[in-house]
Amino acid sequence: MTHYAIATDLNRCVGCLACSVACKAMNSVPVGDYWNKTLRIGPNPKKDGCGTWPDVEMYFLTVQCQHCKDPECVKVCPTEASHIAADGTVQIDKSRCIGCQFCAMSCPYGVRYLNTEERVVEKCTLCEQRIAQGELPACVAQCGGRARFFGDLDKGIDSF
Repeated sequence: MTHYAIATDLNRCVGCLACSVACKAMNSVPVGDYWNKTLRIGPNPKKDGCGTWPDVEMYFLTVQCQHCKDPECVKVCPTEASHIAADGTVQIDKSRCIGCQFCAMSCPYGVRYLNTEERVVEKCTLCEQRIAQGELPACVAQCGGRARFFGDLDKGIDSF
């Protein structure tokens, strides 16, 4: 079975937010909501450093749905709106979602949110519309630092 995923090389990420912007534009994510975020970690003192520039380091951490193999969000969904698709991604059938947010509460990554206009829970779809056409997810395609990689986990790291 296929299990698509995105891997991010934190040594390459420069925190430009192109992934977040591409995601919002591609998926019409409302202002104030995010399907993927980039967190700035630091500045922290380098080992044996004094904690002031230039003896500090920082990195950027991208946070989005991990499309878990055994997702808690799917287990707690009372309507089966949250489900694992044939390509291994975790998707939400908006026509079945009742907006109870059980999935959002059970997500260990905190990446689901209630779309208050539609009253349904949303999250990263891994740009299913793009991967179905053989394209990369928007966040991967727009990564200027070439820090994001897309592939099939079941085929190993060489597929990325």
